[in-house]
Amino acid sequence: MRFQFYTLLLVLQLIHLPGWCQNLNTDSLENKLGYSYGQQKLELLHLLSEAYQNSHSKKSIEYAKQAIRLSLDLGDSLLTGESLQILGNSYLLTGNIVMADSSFKRAETHFYHQEAIHHLAGLKIDQAQVLVNQNNMDFAYQTVEEALPTIQKAGLITKELKALNILAGISYYRGNYDKALALTQNISELHLREGQLDRYAAVILNTGSIYQVKGSYVQALKHYQLGLDIADSVDAITYIIHAHELIGGLHAARNRFDQATAFYQTALDLSVENQLISKQIATLHNLGDLYSKSQAYSKADSILKAALYLSDSIGNELFLANGQSLRGANYHRWDQPVQAIAFLHRALAYFDKERISTHAVNTFSALAEAYYQLNDLGKAKEYGEQGLSLAKRIGHRKAEMQLRELLTHVYLGFEDLRLALKHQVLADKIEDSLFQAEQHIVIEEMNARFELDKREEEIGYLQNESELQQALVSRQQNQLIIIALSSTLLFLLLALLYRNYKQKVIANKKLQNALDDKEVLLKEVHHRVKNNLQVVATILRLQQRRSEDPEVLNVVQEMESRVDSIALIHEDLYKKEDVSQVNMQTYLDKLLNNNLHLHQTEHRISHSIDAPIKIPLDLAIPLALITNELTTNALKHAFPDSREGKIHVSLLEKNDSFMELTVEDNGIGMKEDDPKGESFGLEIVYTLTEQLKGHFQFSNNGNTVAKLRFKPFTV
Repeated sequence: MRFQFYTLLLVLQLIHLPGWCQNLNTDSLENKLGYSYGQQKLELLHLLSEAYQNSHSKKSIEYAKQAIRLSLDLGDSLLTGESLQILGNSYLLTGNIVMADSSFKRAETHFYHQEAIHHLAGLKIDQAQVLVNQNNMDFAYQTVEEALPTIQKAGLITKELKALNILAGISYYRGNYDKALALTQNISELHLREGQLDRYAAVILNTGSIYQVKGSYVQALKHYQLGLDIADSVDAITYIIHAHELIGGLHAARNRFDQATAFYQTALDLSVENQLISKQIATLHNLGDLYSKSQAYSKADSILKAALYLSDSIGNELFLANGQSLRGANYHRWDQPVQAIAFLHRALAYFDKERISTHAVNTFSALAEAYYQLNDLGKAKEYGEQGLSLAKRIGHRKAEMQLRELLTHVYLGFEDLRLALKHQVLADKIEDSLFQAEQHIVIEEMNARFELDKREEEIGYLQNESELQQALVSRQQNQLIIIALSSTLLFLLLALLYRNYKQKVIANKKLQNALDDKEVLLKEVHHRVKNNLQVVATILRLQQRRSEDPEVLNVVQEMESRVDSIALIHEDLYKKEDVSQVNMQTYLDKLLNNNLHLHQTEHRISHSIDAPIKIPLDLAIPLALITNELTTNALKHAFPDSREGKIHVSLLEKNDSFMELTVEDNGIGMKEDDPKGESFGLEIVYTLTEQLKGHFQFSNNGNTVAKLRFKPFTV
């Protein structure tokens, strides 16, 4: 049951991050960076690199590299070592172990040169993390134990916590769960001593993960719920989301699809709302895999496709590998082995030989099954044996059983009865042990429910008896008290009514003033956003004029159109009395006019709008982008050779509480093999449709019709 070790390591890496890393205002830091120099600029680069480590890998790595160059210019070897150490951690969190190890070794050279003992001790902890990812557990454990006394003596709390987390992770990997639980107890006490309730919540969640791997689902759920409550009390959104993911995962493990979906969806909504891209990707992976296992293959593919798009946007190779693996596994379950093999091989390109991952095991397993389905026994054997070796290495018992069952059929195909029988016998043994563990879990849950019911019954009986005795004693006292209180209460009531009236008058006046101030501020915000977007659009136009490459001109024009579509919304809100609602009739008319002008087609293509509704800003923006992409698509492809035509856009509320956005043109129509169906613009449409939880489709009824149905909600 050690196959969740890799997941635990990612959680432990998240815990040891300094608290400020998860809440820094990166925009403010980036603004300061523009007018900072020397060591002050270097400190800002360090802060930005660490702040982006869990949200935007590309930016994190780039800022770390800038810091290295600046520290070399400053001639400070110690600062160069610190910059290299930060770069190593950035690579580590993307799963690029080779680059992480290289960066740490370069940092070590600088620290040795400066005889920086404390820096070297802290670096040893980071290098131990690399050893863990390379499955060199003994050396990693030894490295941490050697460095830990120096770190504790120097009072480096962050590094001490990371060290203890690594020791707990290795104990967990070795199956020494009691040791892992004891270490997590020490970690939680340190966090409490430092007043770090958010990371205390994370340790509680980790403890739940250990109990889940032990098969103690009741204890796991208790810790997940406790961790969620603590995280919620301090508004630690990262851990609130992670708690929902873990509870969803627990329900998924128990085959409770509806409960798992609900928790995953909550995690996804919170991730989107707080713009935590890494969390969005992880939750999309969980949701996609859940739908795939529930045979909703098309929906699973859409979800996993969106996750890959986000993973690529932040340059996280580990997420890309996992996403390709999950998408390949979905195609395999979908009975499409050729497509499955293509995605699974892409995933293997990301998995280096030293990386420990459940996804790597599953990738080999799905590849072997896909090749077996195509009757390629040689490839099925090759990938099956590789997957089996890795499954045994990380203790993934269920995967080992499935791979041995597959290899049984493969060796029967080769007529090697001896190896076929060997794999079948071992697969049966593993299945028996897993079944016994499952029965133990069921019995534990039944006992827990029985004990809970029994306690509730006892508590109810005691409460009833106590309440009866108290009622008899207090009855006589109440009769005397009521007489005295009634006269006093009448006087107090009159005084209170007058006081409340005065306070209400004052409060209403303050509230109206505050609302007026807020409206002014919001208008100013919309005005500034509109101005900034117009600056971006102007820069794009200037760039367009400097290029003669048709492909570059086309891309720049599309970007300009997208920027303008959002700027128009903020311009509309700035000029209107109601700053919370967008008048879609007016807005869509402006958007179409703008696009017609941009593509120089206003003289030959007309348009009409039917959108008599107002909607909030957070719903208007995705609809604006979708409408912009669809109308741009029509203007580019539907009316070739200076053909005249018409575009109609409607946004209407339907009787079934749905909204329906329709973009229709009377152009040449779309072919089934139309290549623009896979364009970047339509990729945006499909991604935003997922965000809106809607359904999007093209149809031809003489005209080309693009239709989006969704229930209005806050994005």
